[in-house]
Amino acid sequence: MRLDTLAVAVRPRDSWESIDLGFSMIRHFGRAVFASWLAIVMPVIVFIELVCIKMPWLGLLLVWWLKPLFDRIPLYIVSQAVFGTVPTVRQTLSAVPRLWSTFLLWPLTIGRFDPARSFHLPVFQLEGLRGYTYRSRVRVLRGRTRKTAVWLTVVCMQFGLVVALSLVSLANLLIPAHAYIPLGRFFLGPHAWMGPGGLAAISIIVVEPFYVAGGFALYLNRRILLEGWDIELAFRRMATRTGQSTARAWAPVLLIYLTGVAMAAAGLWPGPGYAVQLPPPPQMKRVSDVGVRLAIADILRQPEFQTTTTGKTWKYIGQASSPSRDHQWLDAKWLRVIGTGLEILLWTLLASALVWLIVQRANRHRGATGARPKPRAPEPPTVLGLSVAPASLPRDITAAARSLSQEGQYTAALSLLYRAALAYWVTQARIKMPAGATEGDCLRLVNARGASPRGEYFARLTAAWGGAAYGSAPPQADKIDALASEWARHFGADA
Repeated sequence: MRLDTLAVAVRPRDSWESIDLGFSMIRHFGRAVFASWLAIVMPVIVFIELVCIKMPWLGLLLVWWLKPLFDRIPLYIVSQAVFGTVPTVRQTLSAVPRLWSTFLLWPLTIGRFDPARSFHLPVFQLEGLRGYTYRSRVRVLRGRTRKTAVWLTVVCMQFGLVVALSLVSLANLLIPAHAYIPLGRFFLGPHAWMGPGGLAAISIIVVEPFYVAGGFALYLNRRILLEGWDIELAFRRMATRTGQSTARAWAPVLLIYLTGVAMAAAGLWPGPGYAVQLPPPPQMKRVSDVGVRLAIADILRQPEFQTTTTGKTWKYIGQASSPSRDHQWLDAKWLRVIGTGLEILLWTLLASALVWLIVQRANRHRGATGARPKPRAPEPPTVLGLSVAPASLPRDITAAARSLSQEGQYTAALSLLYRAALAYWVTQARIKMPAGATEGDCLRLVNARGASPRGEYFARLTAAWGGAAYGSAPPQADKIDALASEWARHFGADA
């Protein structure tokens, strides 16, 4: 791997900044990515939709399920382009058989539901790892980056849904009102393969390259952090500068040496009495060492190396002293269980005693202050719009009903008998009759107490009252007198 050919700045980044770098890759290499993406993936999606034309849901499911294979195309292009070689459509087509024929079982089964799929994709496609080595490599790389990769998946899913719904809304805006196609027909009608399949294809084509590039950028950033690519590139640049300075330092020495050789050959070199003082050779090793130390110090001053972490760990140092053999039985597991149970029981008894004391104290305080229990809520004053309060009824129900009947007020006489019977059921029998209950509801509540002569009478009284109140067919005076006499027999003693 030639790091000096990388088309991106090699430096540690935040996880979300790395995703933004991946999106910038798609914008920079977009022509190559989308040309190959449309030339390879679009025909496959169209073929699947045509095969499943009678079952649109199956075509949509297959397109969604094969997305891990489709994702290998943009990853191949971006990974090549980042290192300086942008593949053409023909080169990508020639690489498709290799990309779509290896490592298929895991990505299309359990790995299909991996929420960090885009982050793990470069591990097996670019590094060629399988099985245990693949899982070990993923464990080393993911760290805290996996959480960001999962969020990348969620966000890209939402963007795909937004694209699909936007296209549906655009179609509804463009279709004339007289040719409007309901949304259900659009997805389930005879042309449904054009709806879900087309929306899925467009959504995948628009969003999926950005999703893959974001995961690839997370992978690159993680390798930069773990393997120190920025430090390696800094050392390479420093070595290049040192080599150039070395050549510049030895150039005068080499020139003097060649001049001396030429003068000696011409007989112009001075005799033994003359001494030519040559400049001392440069301290190359010292310069090199100083340069290396300065470069290392410069790198160590970066913010990434200013973070310190303090951690605490437990370390087993052995048993301080072996227990006495006479008391080893006290460490038995069953004794510890019994002791824990007894402790829980004692705390429970203590809490119960405390609650009992509080309750007794409250009862004594209530007795000392003369507090009485809250009075029972009064019965409803009306049922069916009729007053059932005892104070609203005459003292002699039978005589009052006969008197109304003799005056020709048959409905009023029946109302009095029916109202007095309801008053008995509410006040004496303690039957809870809601104020909004109907005659049928009242009769069902009475019958729920069981069969009795009073219940049978109340049923006949209810039928007579219903005919008088709603049917405009009041009974004759003799029947009202008979009902009044029976009322005295059934309710008179308890009225």
